[in-house]
Amino acid sequence: MIYLSESKLKILESLAKYKFLTTKQMLRLGIVKYRTNLVPLLKDLRERHRPLIAKISFAVHPKYGRLEDVYYLTKWGVKFLVENLDYEKENIRYPIGTSSLFFRDYFHRLFTIDFHIEYEKWANENDYEVLFFHTYFDKVGANRSKTKKRLEALTKIELNDGKDYIIADAISMFQTPKRKYLFSLEVYNGKDTKRIIKQLKKHIIALSEGKPSLQYNFKRGSKVIVLFELENTMKAVIERLNQDEDFEEFENYFLFKTVGKLKETFFNQWFNIKFKEITFF
Repeated sequence: MIYLSESKLKILESLAKYKFLTTKQMLRLGIVKYRTNLVPLLKDLRERHRPLIAKISFAVHPKYGRLEDVYYLTKWGVKFLVENLDYEKENIRYPIGTSSLFFRDYFHRLFTIDFHIEYEKWANENDYEVLFFHTYFDKVGANRSKTKKRLEALTKIELNDGKDYIIADAISMFQTPKRKYLFSLEVYNGKDTKRIIKQLKKHIIALSEGKPSLQYNFKRGSKVIVLFELENTMKAVIERLNQDEDFEEFENYFLFKTVGKLKETFFNQWFNIKFKEITFF
């Protein structure tokens, strides 16, 4: 059996939950306090004969400079968790290969993980249970099989009797002592308000048809959480929604916030379509 320190075990378990993590996100999770303590742990796990983790490195971004490396579990890391920590393989999140499109998706994917981290921390602090958190980069099916369903995002929601669909950035359900709650998550970086409005209109169809509630056998309605990189984009989108008749009946079904505010407080300082400040559920 491989001996690992508690901090190294936390790294593996965190990657099993979130699939991809940067060093900043690991520090946010409290694995260790300082980056200088974290780097040697990552190096040891990565440079073994059978490395338990690996990383993806990226070119320098023209606007943001050098991007952080992103870490993930290897097949040996998965094997270690199964054999030594009694994990079920199907409950471990790890990539089968890495996508060449990840660079284009870098910030969007990390913002989605940022939400997941803050959401889990809030749930743990309140003794709530996150029953699942599925993301668009979690796939089901198989591309090369003639018998299995084709590979597609786990968060795909079919609309209009299968004639259309939407792929949410995440779908999650959590439970409090009183009841369960279900929501879809959309994360937006950049300033393309037209594209955002178009996508949110598909969520109106999903809500009107009772999805994803039907998809997850949930007896109540669901909501849509909308997270923005830029505050100005968020304000412009909310202003447009206020002028759109299609959204009139859905005032309290959408919650809006920026990534920056998310890290300051998870439960408070959300906005609805009327730009009224509300809490998270």
